Amino acid sequence: MAEYLDELYEDFIKNRTRGSSKLVPYLKLARWLPLGVHAFMSLQTVLIDIHEEGAEPDNDALHQYNLIMDVEPRLEEFIMYLSKDMEGLTSFVQQLDRTATSAKTDDTSTLRDGILSYLLEDINTNVEPRIPSKTSKAARGFSHPVTARHLCGIKMLVTFDNNPNAFMDSVSEGKLKPLTKHWPSFLYDTDEYDPKDPTKGFMRGFLLLRVYRHIFTGPTSAFTGRRKATKPSKSHIHTMKHVTGRSIAYAAARFALSSCEEWCIEDGNFNLWRFFENIVAIFEDDPDDPWVVDTLEWWDQNVPDLVDTKKRKRCRREAIKLDDPEDDEAVDEMREAMRAKKAGMKSPPRRSFSPPAWPSAPPSPHPQDAPSPPYELPRRSSSLSSPTSSPPPRPQPRPIGKRKIQPPPDDDNDNTGPTQRSEEGNRLKKLRKSQPPQAEAEDHHEHESTQQQEQDSRGRRSGQGPKPASSEKRTLATKKPKARK
Repeated sequence: MAEYLDELYEDFIKNRTRGSSKLVPYLKLARWLPLGVHAFMSLQTVLIDIHEEGAEPDNDALHQYNLIMDVEPRLEEFIMYLSKDMEGLTSFVQQLDRTATSAKTDDTSTLRDGILSYLLEDINTNVEPRIPSKTSKAARGFSHPVTARHLCGIKMLVTFDNNPNAFMDSVSEGKLKPLTKHWPSFLYDTDEYDPKDPTKGFMRGFLLLRVYRHIFTGPTSAFTGRRKATKPSKSHIHTMKHVTGRSIAYAAARFALSSCEEWCIEDGNFNLWRFFENIVAIFEDDPDDPWVVDTLEWWDQNVPDLVDTKKRKRCRREAIKLDDPEDDEAVDEMREAMRAKKAGMKSPPRRSFSPPAWPSAPPSPHPQDAPSPPYELPRRSSSLSSPTSSPPPRPQPRPIGKRKIQPPPDDDNDNTGPTQRSEEGNRLKKLRKSQPPQAEAEDHHEHESTQQQEQDSRGRRSGQGPKPASSEKRTLATKKPKARK
């Protein structure tokens, strides 16, 4: 391992500016960090500050560090090796940070225009008024009724539907402030939402599902879940086996819906970092909760390219208290609803299993024999060969050599067997041998003349037949030799 680290360090120092080829696994890991670990992760805090003497990292930073090392265990040894050269360690972490930022930028750029076709549940319906693509995002957010309805809190959705324009004007004037504790309606399946039970339909919105497929399995799978592209998706590149709460939180970052032009942490009064943490807390604070298990199974079924037959590894972390107590209200309310549902669930009675009664064996005609087992397989019929009988003879291979052709029968309805035909052939051979040579010559000449006549007739039909013999003789006779000088 020491030799590997030495070679890796020398290659990294030599190719620090243009990039080292041996750092490809770590750069691949860096592209996975915002998708599967934390969208707003500070690699400086997680990879450098955590190793400083006297540092007291919080539980979230330690959990992020452990998630990174689970994916690439060799990264920890390389960081410890680079700790002797702080300049090299800082340069390495900065390179990872740039790669992670590039991965987020790629997703936001593809979703910028791609999300316009995902906004309405009915694919055949057009967005009215039309949202311009490849231009400024000023027409999105709470400036458009469709995007504003997705961003509106689920508890205020009825108020929005009664008068969308008045609601949007109130937000633009500052009378209504969308806060982090308000769960946006695009997280819900609005047909299943119940104000008395906020867990119904939560994290099952059609827009959230399409955005998740767009990011992890490709844009071609956004509507149906089945890919039609040949280029490998992020799920195959990073060998994703299951949907996780952190990957759902990354897809729910709502950047494409907002009017923000760049990736940011705050959108007005809405803090995206705390919003991400709230979603992660719902899934990871109690991963054994029935709602969490059922929801992740639903995601696995609706993102089939990620489903794996292995057992899901449930991720647990320590509960984190956010700075703003109002942001904890949304998580606490959801936890109380989950606990109430869990307490109200009654486990179904266990069915008593008794082995099936074996069919009784028929009475044995020979009592002195040993008792038969409780169940016997049906015996084969007598028409089939028994295992003890000798196997049928195998067909012999055909001898290699010239195949003997037997003469055809004289009549089409000849019913004579092969033995009689062979005897008839021998009799004909003997008859030919007994004929005199003159008769054989006549037969041969007659056979040749017949063949010549057939060839001439074919040639005359095709227009390429030979000239008559009389004309050839006439030409030869009229031809005179040249006189000598």
